[in-house]
Amino acid sequence: HDLAVVDHMCDRFAVMLRGEITEILPREAIPGCQATHPYSRELIGASLEYEGHV
Repeated sequence: HDLAVVDHMCDRFAVMLRGEITEILPREAIPGCQATHPYSRELIGASLEYEGHV
């Protein structure tokens, strides 16, 4: 999950949990982690804290 690539390539993105979309967000929601679903906030927050490569 490289959010820098998402920010560069997409206008919006979907967060999935157990094969179902929980939320569709605009890319502008990434920096401030402006998601409403708890899983989305957790996933985006964890991705923003990680600075390495997978």
